[in-house]
Amino acid sequence: RGKHGPTQITTRILTDKQQAELKLWNERLGGLKPPIMRKLHEIAHGAPAILQSADIHNTYSDSRYLASGRKQPAPQRSHNITENPGDITSVDWWDGPCTGILGFTGLFVSIDYASGHFRIYPEVSKAASSSAIDQYFRDAAHDNVTVKPGSVLFSDNERIFTSMRTDDVISNHSLVHQYSAEYEPWGNGGAESINRYLPAYMREVH
Repeated sequence: RGKHGPTQITTRILTDKQQAELKLWNERLGGLKPPIMRKLHEIAHGAPAILQSADIHNTYSDSRYLASGRKQPAPQRSHNITENPGDITSVDWWDGPCTGILGFTGLFVSIDYASGHFRIYPEVSKAASSSAIDQYFRDAAHDNVTVKPGSVLFSDNERIFTSMRTDDVISNHSLVHQYSAEYEPWGNGGAESINRYLPAYMREVH
């Protein structure tokens, strides 16, 4: 049953490599509907064979979901969270679906709440969290962003951000560490917004 006829659920299980390839082509093609992707080889010479395995489940993407996402009502704040660059910096880690050609497995992202300016740091593993955070604040100083003592570093409660190494970096930069609520990633929305859109655009322009 379905609005446009029977909903077909494939019984073919894709390998991790096949799923990553399908997702990559899905982004490159701008998120075509699965029926079109499956028939693309009939009209486009050289269309990848993996597209013939596309269905509504294995081509799901955050971009498509958010395009028609329901707005969540929230009370209006009486004042801005911050107005000065450097006052609040949000950080997070994004796990890549595969290992890059240079050995990177994911990205550390940092964003300034006041300006919206962000930086990304490809890393081999999560173990580089403290050095990536330290590098961000060095880059901020180079960009003439004044991070005053007592400014906030905001993150989730993942172990890489609660480690002694991260605490040492925070102390060296005279920062205050604040956390989002556990199991509520939207609480760290600044960094999560980068994780949500940047990888999709990276695959699209690859």
